[in-house]
Amino acid sequence: MITINGARSARKARDTGRARRIPAIGAVAAAVALIAACSSIDSTDNSGSEGDGTEAEAEADAGDPVHGGSITIGRPADIVSLDGAVVGGSQLAFYDAIYDTLIKLDKNFEPQPQLTESWGLSDDYMSLSLTLRDDVTFHDGKQLTSADVKYSAERVVDPAVKSPQLATFASLISSIETPDDTTVEMTFSRPLPNIFDFLEMLYIVDQETVEGPAAATTANGTGPFKLAEWQPERSYTLERNDDFWGEPTYLDEVVVQVAPDPQSMVVQLESGELDAISDVPFTDVSRLEENDFNAEATAPAGSWYIAANTEDSALADPRVRQAINHAIDRERFVEQVLSGIGEATALPWPVDSPAYDEAIDDTIAFDLEEARRLLDDAGVSELSLDIWANGGQQPLVDYAQILKSDLAEIGVELNVEAPEIPRWRDLQQTGTYTGLISGPYGASNFSPASLFLLARPFKPDDNTANYTSEEYTAAVEALSTTADEAELQQAYDEFNQLFLQESFLMPLATNRMVMVSDETVRGWGERRVNGGFDLREVWIEQE
Repeated sequence: MITINGARSARKARDTGRARRIPAIGAVAAAVALIAACSSIDSTDNSGSEGDGTEAEAEADAGDPVHGGSITIGRPADIVSLDGAVVGGSQLAFYDAIYDTLIKLDKNFEPQPQLTESWGLSDDYMSLSLTLRDDVTFHDGKQLTSADVKYSAERVVDPAVKSPQLATFASLISSIETPDDTTVEMTFSRPLPNIFDFLEMLYIVDQETVEGPAAATTANGTGPFKLAEWQPERSYTLERNDDFWGEPTYLDEVVVQVAPDPQSMVVQLESGELDAISDVPFTDVSRLEENDFNAEATAPAGSWYIAANTEDSALADPRVRQAINHAIDRERFVEQVLSGIGEATALPWPVDSPAYDEAIDDTIAFDLEEARRLLDDAGVSELSLDIWANGGQQPLVDYAQILKSDLAEIGVELNVEAPEIPRWRDLQQTGTYTGLISGPYGASNFSPASLFLLARPFKPDDNTANYTSEEYTAAVEALSTTADEAELQQAYDEFNQLFLQESFLMPLATNRMVMVSDETVRGWGERRVNGGFDLREVWIEQE
């Protein structure tokens, strides 16, 4: 996580380390380095606290953390479900408070113990054995057992559960055995060296609760907070779980208020009605910092994107899609729309991913002359397109107008639509939109192969762009199954070149979440891979 101080992250800038204050050097600054690797180590450390990527030590100059107190956080969207299987950006802070995962990936993307005490991954990556902690209980007092893990992992495959991010990954687990209450043995249908990415995202749920009559109003996890109250579209309240298996939280209570109007949310922060706000409008961050609020941004765990519906006859030719890709001014998107908080890239990965290649990325530069040449080469003299910008993501709505202006210079008419989130989600998931659609995706911060299992826009089949290609499927398969380092790098390069050639999906820039809080609220931690904030170590500085 980076602490923002009049500085932002620019394309291809690199740096490493924990949360830090960055000197003001203009509109851009250094990015947090990410090592997107997955480990196959065995572990017997059951503390769950060493090397977990949290930032409490960065707060030492503010005094020692203290227990007690309550904070109120504003965010623009409510949770969509209490079910721990329904993964999504608006769910992360809630899930990390209520539920636990089997492991947690640290800042170096090495798995660390959570509900799992130790593990062993076979040399051929075809099987995994897990040993669970024996001191974990759900909020209702029920003991956690291996049966709960088996149920949670098998359940997400069911389409009715609505967990498409996890379903594809889970479907590669061919069997799960539970020889005793603390042992889980998994076998896979193909090598899965990135299995820890799945375990990082799989929140363990209680079968009786999620299948019971109160499933829509009850959350029963093993996490450090309990759900005290949920008023849909208004607020939810978390209270400390005194029977938590790990270190107790500092805060007694967290209240999350839904504030659909981002500007009203900012006003409430400045007036003291809110102690912190997430998903802050990027244009307000610098001003809030100047007024002594703390602003922190997570490492990027996904990107903003534009997808082209390849079933639309106007976009069937890849040269037309390439032309649009060249008409995207990514640097302007970062600097003007995101206020510098992000890294411009046409590739799917953060710039420090092992799959990222700067030279290949540079082949898709903002170049309206090249865009016009490609349209001419495709025999296109007149082109009118729709773009469906996610109405819940103001940066995408703003950038759609910029793209409209740039495309007009090469004779392309762009009609901008900004549907509300439910309508946009339906269009995105069904692929029934016309022309283009823009939104955010996640999971790029895992092992590169996990992107195609966890992020629907990139899946070889049933993706956002309605794109299918034997060559694309083979390229994904190659980078997902190759173990040799040299062969893997070649697989990354071949995929990246094909990805830009086809241009069915066009990343704009990496996406960071920003939290702004009163200067007395300390200890913001982050789930480095998911890109969300963790409430477990947040505390209030005493006056």
